[in-house]
Amino acid sequence: MTSIEEPVLLSEDSDGVRTLTLNRPRRKNAINPELWVALRDTLNEAGRDRGVRALVITGSGGSFCSGADISVPTTFIRGTSCSG
Repeated sequence: MTSIEEPVLLSEDSDGVRTLTLNRPRRKNAINPELWVALRDTLNEAGRDRGVRALVITGSGGSFCSGADISVPTTFIRGTSCSG
């Protein structure tokens, strides 16, 4: 049986509103490196899209976001750290 992994970030557009859904409900949507990069890329894309007038960020599974996922080792890729 093959397991298909769900994307860590879902995106939906409706009438100029882009809704981003953090999609790691088993970890209460904790942000791991994969989700961090997906958020960065998707937010940059939304900023360039003239059709997006508003942005909503939400979480799946009843939780918004529990913060950083400290259960996985992190290696920051140059340019992804928010500390500059």
